Amino acid sequence: MAAGTVSVSLIDPDWAVEVTPASAADPTTFSISNNGSLVHNLRVIRTDLDPDSLPSDSSGFQVDEDQVNVVAFISELTSGESTELAVDLETGSYVLICNIPGHYDQGMRTGFTVE
Repeated sequence: MAAGTVSVSLIDPDWAVEVTPASAADPTTFSISNNGSLVHNLRVIRTDLDPDSLPSDSSGFQVDEDQVNVVAFISELTSGESTELAVDLETGSYVLICNIPGHYDQGMRTGFTVE
């Protein structure tokens, strides 16, 4: 698989992180768009856990970023905003999430593989 651009769409009210393609080679550039009406962010987490099994913080509304390996992130994107994130990722499994309180639990998470 060739290195290249991976499209990431942050969506509400369907509460999804859509990634195309679902795998890539290093280096990778994520082209991220907030296609929802709310503010979103993106965390790239290196993990072998299932996307829906990440540990919650004490509030229960966010993933506890101290208990996972966040290897790249973007801060908040407002509705309609886009940005790019160029990263060097090791071969393995990742989970991409929005970690705004409540968004991960609503379904804003997906698996991603670097080959």
